Amino acid sequence: MENNKQTAVNYLLSHIWTTDWVNYTREEKLAIIEQAKEKEKQQIINAQMDMFIHLNNLPYGLEYLEKRQSAEDFSQQYYNETF
Repeated sequence: MENNKQTAVNYLLSHIWTTDWVNYTREEKLAIIEQAKEKEKQQIINAQMDMFIHLNNLPYGLEYLEKRQSAEDFSQQYYNETF
């Protein structure tokens, strides 16, 4: 049930509700939880990048790519400082 538009919460719940969660080992449960956390992190970073792209309608030239790299760095920093 992997879906790029699925939220991290829905991803986690899909494993808990549709599988035999109680029979998973502790390590398997932790791995699924870590996958959900990584999915949430990527969603937050992608939201920041979407905002950048929306606000900077520049042609795909060097200036755009330099600003995009700055936005990617900012998005990663924002996530690290906030979560």
